[in-house]
Amino acid sequence: MSQLPGLTKGYWSDYEDPARSHTFIVFSELDAAVAFADSVRGNAENQTRSGVRNISLDIVAVKATT
Repeated sequence: MSQLPGLTKGYWSDYEDPARSHTFIVFSELDAAVAFADSVRGNAENQTRSGVRNISLDIVAVKATT
């Protein structure tokens, strides 16, 4: 992950249900985020073989940080 173009930060969280998690990945540019999302969506077959299921992948703008 650290080698992804435009990657700024990544957050991986635990969830109440151990079979689920939430991931937040921040990119410096929209194009980099779109390329990453396309790559993830295009890799569904490998994810399924590994026991991973992508329920949702959204691209949003960060409006503020503290």
